[in-house]
Amino acid sequence: MPLTPEQFKLWQALLKDMAGIHLDEQKSYLLATRLSPLLNAYGFDDLMDLYAQAQDDWNGALPAEIVQVMTTHETNFFRHPPAYEFFADLLRAQFETQTRDRPLQVLSAGCSTGEEPWSLAMTAADVLGERAERLVRIHAWDIAPASLAMAREGVYRDLGKKVDPAFIDRYFQPHEGGRRIRDNLRQLVRFEVRNLLNPGTLPARFDIVFCKNVAIYFDPPTRAAFFEEVLSWMSPQGYLFIGSGESLVGVTRAFRRERHGEVTVYRPEIEPVARTMEYSRERRRSEHSTK
Repeated sequence: MPLTPEQFKLWQALLKDMAGIHLDEQKSYLLATRLSPLLNAYGFDDLMDLYAQAQDDWNGALPAEIVQVMTTHETNFFRHPPAYEFFADLLRAQFETQTRDRPLQVLSAGCSTGEEPWSLAMTAADVLGERAERLVRIHAWDIAPASLAMAREGVYRDLGKKVDPAFIDRYFQPHEGGRRIRDNLRQLVRFEVRNLLNPGTLPARFDIVFCKNVAIYFDPPTRAAFFEEVLSWMSPQGYLFIGSGESLVGVTRAFRRERHGEVTVYRPEIEPVARTMEYSRERRRSEHSTK
């Protein structure tokens, strides 16, 4: 049975509360299409029964499963290679031309099935060799436990066109018709289930954040607030990488844009915590002025 306009608005609010997902009226058909497998899995005939169950099981498995099916998880190893080449340059600058007294903290936000954090780990190991385990910490977050389970397992097929053959030999081992990440690389990456809109206590201030194509599901106000929150996760001299089709121009003034060859990165405009507080005050003033 099709949803009424009022029921669709309830689903809109639910998706936004869960993960910031904005679903406009023109894409209402996606609810029935993408949630159909969950209706069958949970034995429901009606989307509103699924909605009620998600409300009752807010901290359980169902909300994460809904987010999983409502978002696209297309990802590849070394997607946009220039970004990883610049990441390698940053590693060289930090550990070959400078003296650094703590590990480099790297975040892969919305890591899906793991191709991005494993690409970062391979790059770090290639640049730093055995020192990578001591000098680099890669944190990989995603809201979907099923995707993270695949990422942790680290088993992939059809790598030939995605990963340099030398990296395949060095960082993968044969495994049941595919390839599995070798154990020595696994020490570099820590996978965690976290909601990026409410990640909880941070393990560190991040020097480098890869947050590619995460905010494409957000409406403009949510996107602006999200990146201002990302700012508070970062070290003052940090680097933010977003998708090649994304831009923060006109979204937030919390970051400045820098171009390095084929790569665009964003840097904190001023000290992150102070900047986040300033933007919170600006939003409150703006909201008050419109009332």
